[in-house]
Amino acid sequence: MMKTTQRHIRTIVTLLCMIVGASSSSISLAQGFAGGTGTKINPYIISNAAELIYFAQNYNNKTDYYKITNDIDLGDIDWTDYPTGTFKGHLIGEKPDGTKPVISNYTITVPTTLGNYGLLGYVSGGEIRNIGVSTVTINYAASQPQYQKGGALIGNAEAGSLVEGCSADGVTLNVEKQTIEIHCGGLIGRVGGSNTIVRNCSMKNYTLNFTGSITNGNYAALAGSMEGLCTMEDCSIETIKFDTSNALQGCNLSGIAAKMKGSNATNRSVIRRCSVKDIVYDLRGEMQIKVGIGSITSWVNGNSDITQCKTTGLRVELSGDITATGDNDIRLGGMVAKLENGCNVTDCLLYGTNFIGAKSGISKNFTRPIAMNVGGVVGSTVTQDNTSGKQIVIERCVAYCDFDFSGYTSKTSGNFSTNGFVIGGVVGRLFKPYYIPTTCRQVHLDRRGRHREGLLL
Repeated sequence: MMKTTQRHIRTIVTLLCMIVGASSSSISLAQGFAGGTGTKINPYIISNAAELIYFAQNYNNKTDYYKITNDIDLGDIDWTDYPTGTFKGHLIGEKPDGTKPVISNYTITVPTTLGNYGLLGYVSGGEIRNIGVSTVTINYAASQPQYQKGGALIGNAEAGSLVEGCSADGVTLNVEKQTIEIHCGGLIGRVGGSNTIVRNCSMKNYTLNFTGSITNGNYAALAGSMEGLCTMEDCSIETIKFDTSNALQGCNLSGIAAKMKGSNATNRSVIRRCSVKDIVYDLRGEMQIKVGIGSITSWVNGNSDITQCKTTGLRVELSGDITATGDNDIRLGGMVAKLENGCNVTDCLLYGTNFIGAKSGISKNFTRPIAMNVGGVVGSTVTQDNTSGKQIVIERCVAYCDFDFSGYTSKTSGNFSTNGFVIGGVVGRLFKPYYIPTTCRQVHLDRRGRHREGLLL
């Protein structure tokens, strides 16, 4: 009761602040919707900020239909606690002229309480279509609990949910020091469960800032992770930047979904016909253990497919020491950082890609033989099972990319080409058993002309 009362008090205060700052209109606390009865034919109408807040606080476990009919400026409010419960209904966006409504100017401050944080927090079997969000800031406090989930639109979408035709423009994630696995997405924190679909969604102008050292977590422009029988298809991201001068270890960074894992050989996770354009990783801090970087996804942890995807304008710039303590600790892939059992990458194209080490011209160090695996399509494969359905397949992929790690020297041998890097035009390093047909090819050679153990097809 106290928590509900506090929420209502904060709602009133927020709306009063919005009234003071309004130039041409005032906003009063909504006691209902602008119209409608909540049916498919006659959905509840949401036309302003007050009604959107009313919706967020009253949708729990309802299967009603809702329609947003206007662009809504939330006036830089902190939206974190407004969504209440589980969204199981249908939220559709359509302005009178038929275009997509955009909800803008809000902040999500993810606390250290485990939950699902976004414009909608937890979506289970719900439908969200044709909604845009813009100018959103998501702040992650330090030391989040394990499996924390957050995104500008949805914290966690699962159990047959459909997210279609949604978009984001101008999303900034600020992440303080983290030591445990969390799911941070620009649009959606996590996609999971059975038969969940994200279709025709997009992200533009996304920036991720690590303001503290990161030792775990999944971070992506579109979705932090996808797990189970779920699909992301016909999605796109553009003008993306990952920026940090802090140390990294144990984390996955990518454009579409940082981590993928299907339920089993039949119930798979799928990324299909997705595109990435102009994505930059500017990583100036120390690279430690178990870091994966890819444009589509980072860690594909079994029973997953990536097909018919395209990446243009990927740039990975490293300018910190590499202090990995084990072989294969750092994986950089044009499409995927790391593939495990039963995963397939097919019919993909990557061009305009550069992997650069120590761009500042200052000699940097690495400390471990074969610490970094770099591949035009896949950084590294890992598998221990050669039975049917559990092999790794990479076929009909083309990579146009350049590699230049000449800024690095080795503390052990002084020559990166003989100790420390494994570079391959298509795949950085292969662990048998594997299956790589010769229909793959890599077009641009390493600028230094050196490849050690890397597969160059």
